[in-house]
Amino acid sequence: MGCIHGAPAGRRAHRGPALRSATLILRCPAERRIRCHTGDVGPRDSGTTRQIVGRDDVRRRIVARLDPPGTNGGGSIVLTGEPGVGKTTLAKDAVSRISNPAVYAGSCLPLSTVSVPMLVFRTMFRGSGPGALVDFDTAPATALLALDAWLDDRAAEQHVVLLVDDLQWADSATLDAVLFLMSGPPDRRVSVVSTVREEPTVIARPVDRWLSSARHVESCDVVALGPLDRAGTTEHLTVLLGRSPHQTLVEEVWAHTRGYPYFTALTVEGIDPDARHLPPRLPERLAEAVLAPAHDLGETVAGLLRVLAVAGRPLTAAELRQVVVADSAPSRADIDRALTSAAEAGVTGVSPDGAHWFRHPLSAELLAGELSEPEQISWHAAFVRRAQQQTESGSLEDIIRLADHALASGHPDDAYRSAVAACRAALAAGSFAQALRFADRALEWRTEADLPGESIAELLELRRQAGAGCGSDAELEAVEGLLGVIPPEHRARRLALESRRLLLRAMAQLPAPTDDEVRALRSRVEPDRAGWEDAFALAVASLFLPPPEATSVAEEALSLARTTDHDAVLAWSLVGCLQAADRAGDTARVRSLAPEALDAAIRVGDGLAHNMVTHIETSAMHGGDPAAFAEAIHRARVGAAGRLPHPFVAWLAMWEATDWFHLGRWDRCSEAIRFTLSEYPGRAADVATRAVAGWLAVRQGRLELASTHFARADELIAEGRLVRGVEDVSGRAELLLTRGDTVAAARVVDAVSASSDAEAVEAIPIAARILADHVRAGRPEATLPQMVRAAARETVAAKGAVVDGRDRSSVCAAVQRAELARAADSADAADRWFEAAAACASAELPWEEAYSCEKAAVALLIASRPDRAAAAAPLRHATAIADRLGARPLADALHQLARSARIPLPGSGARDVAPGRPHPSSIDGLTPREIEIVRLVVAGRTYREIAGELFVSEKTVSSHISNVLRKTGSTNRIDLARRAAAVTPLSSA
Repeated sequence: MGCIHGAPAGRRAHRGPALRSATLILRCPAERRIRCHTGDVGPRDSGTTRQIVGRDDVRRRIVARLDPPGTNGGGSIVLTGEPGVGKTTLAKDAVSRISNPAVYAGSCLPLSTVSVPMLVFRTMFRGSGPGALVDFDTAPATALLALDAWLDDRAAEQHVVLLVDDLQWADSATLDAVLFLMSGPPDRRVSVVSTVREEPTVIARPVDRWLSSARHVESCDVVALGPLDRAGTTEHLTVLLGRSPHQTLVEEVWAHTRGYPYFTALTVEGIDPDARHLPPRLPERLAEAVLAPAHDLGETVAGLLRVLAVAGRPLTAAELRQVVVADSAPSRADIDRALTSAAEAGVTGVSPDGAHWFRHPLSAELLAGELSEPEQISWHAAFVRRAQQQTESGSLEDIIRLADHALASGHPDDAYRSAVAACRAALAAGSFAQALRFADRALEWRTEADLPGESIAELLELRRQAGAGCGSDAELEAVEGLLGVIPPEHRARRLALESRRLLLRAMAQLPAPTDDEVRALRSRVEPDRAGWEDAFALAVASLFLPPPEATSVAEEALSLARTTDHDAVLAWSLVGCLQAADRAGDTARVRSLAPEALDAAIRVGDGLAHNMVTHIETSAMHGGDPAAFAEAIHRARVGAAGRLPHPFVAWLAMWEATDWFHLGRWDRCSEAIRFTLSEYPGRAADVATRAVAGWLAVRQGRLELASTHFARADELIAEGRLVRGVEDVSGRAELLLTRGDTVAAARVVDAVSASSDAEAVEAIPIAARILADHVRAGRPEATLPQMVRAAARETVAAKGAVVDGRDRSSVCAAVQRAELARAADSADAADRWFEAAAACASAELPWEEAYSCEKAAVALLIASRPDRAAAAAPLRHATAIADRLGARPLADALHQLARSARIPLPGSGARDVAPGRPHPSSIDGLTPREIEIVRLVVAGRTYREIAGELFVSEKTVSSHISNVLRKTGSTNRIDLARRAAAVTPLSSA
């Protein structure tokens, strides 16, 4: 049995009580490292900038409190949170966003043998400000009043921000001083930003009482900062790694750090950005940071904590004694003292029922990892023996924990049986992810266990049931496995599985089943022996058959399902009837069948059926009103949360995000995206969500973020052989068009332009846009793929485009006509763009409306006879929409166009336009003087202003511009400015 005494090789030995205080002081040099932050580790005064992720709402709240608009006062903020949540970095980031502040920063230190009153202010103002005026060695009250007077004078000149870090270590005088300064005059521009570490220990801290007082200060907000959610952790990893992380890596990091940014940063320190898994051992610096408090308590306490870590769950002192005292030397009193010491030091927390567990998410893993493999196996076996001696059956958590111990103890038979028992218990409790985990572990141990008569099919069925709650990916794998072991003579069972496989393939965004596959499924139905399996096969087949055949098959399935008393089959039979009714435009029948279908789906927990019913019903009821459709899906998502597993609720959020995106409600879209990615939503939903997120990022000018979303989608598509949707194709194409790569954009669209569904119709306008951009850049049309050239000119009405009950054919056709007019440099291009803008406005597509208005203004301004007066209205309208949408690239282009055409925009002032984007089609062949003149044209200068700046005549300027127009193929100087604005840098001959 593993001994908990002694210090094994490589483990930190206890330094002894006499050194403990000195050690605490030695850890806090003047340039100590940040413990609570997001991003890289570095000194507090390093001045490095870290990208904050997942904290936008909190950051806005902080900035609004510190620098409220329309006032001269400054509020205060107290950020609280556990170590590692990023309090310090967020505080610094928020302060950096205040307009021209004077910032004085200092940190409290964990001194234990000495007390230095007002230490943080001494260090904050050392050598500057009141440091030379205030005598901090006098009575604290005198020093505080002197500091307050100095702040009065300083705040009259500039907004003063005092940044006080780690206030939990402050002495009483400092706490009183900070509270006094936060309670100053409301019109004084002094803000205090402080951070407090949450450490719920058994001993009350002075700062806890101070926080109660701070909450009553009118101008102060106390903000509790928690860990990042899963989506925020994914964003954080993207920043740390410089690319979108693999999903398996995200899952492992999330399981380790639970969203604590500091630990996430240390966990992936030095890891390969392309890594799919964490290394076997976590970084040494991470282990030191997490385990230092436990090691400081001495080897006896640390040894006991290692046993608690192996337990894997909170234990009371009595429960721990049952394992430890029976197998090693510590007495009952030793164990009680050790647990009390750990709780007092904040290493562990104590629940109301007296159970002890670690405060930090990595403590258990790292402490258990300090034991050798034989020691770990020995302790796991001890916990198994203890569990087997108990007569009660135990909770789900107990069953799962026993299975974990059995798996780790290395006994195949016990491990297999425990895993199967845990899988069954988890299924009964609706814990599908746990059930899937233990089903997989049981399959692993089955090959080593001595299990005569055990059925592999039974185990695979358990895995299928577990997979059904985890999304279509996991269930599809289990169904494929079952079809591989169930013999052909089991007709009904195989028929049900083949039907489910067909359904899951469609839901997982895999290639749609062929007509032959669907008809083969229907042909295997035997009316003479029809059971629920046959009804299910008919219901699934009806979803893929053309009308009116689909209607008759669905009705046959429903009639048969009502005789089977099988809710899942009833739900899918109703889905078939609902889809047939929706296709026929029979809204009344959709309304009458939908409630029964939803009830049946919820009763059996079939998330796929629930979502199909929801989408069909919502499309039928609100298809003509995009906002009402999105709101209805949102309500369905809220209602399903907690009732269905996350992968199914995530599909609703993904649909919602897509609609909010097209409606221009990017804030609602972003919230739905974050919800979807807060947990793993399944491969298909992940791809679809990242497509919308990437497209939104492209249109708002966040191209690196867009690239990471599309890169992650590429990985998932490759892993699952998924089909790309229109959002994925359109977003990628627009990303490539912003970089001027029309040929690559054409290759992306080429993948779907041959389809015959609505998605192919929606790809026609983007194909026409690629063609127009390509031709307008002076490239031969023949260099584009032939299929894309054909798609750009295809008649939209030949296919039709009905999406979520809304016919977008007229919009697609209008935009296509306008793009083709732009490609042909047609004289009626402006008229075509006005028509497109009107169609987009009617369809509530603001992104496309703003784009169309911008193109209309361009067409008017670059015409042989420019019409500035007519261009002003669409230019201003497009700018207002672009600003509302946060569409920075389009807004920049519009402001540049307005400046070149000398068209004033409301409230534009001296707006800074972002520098031109790198572009492969640079303007070559210009002389240095011509480049200089072009830059002035882009800046909106007149001929006279250019001549005056270059000390030449206006005639010379006119001659240079004429040469540049000829070289670039521009129609006039507005067209020249528009072309040149996208080129960085201009290249000279």
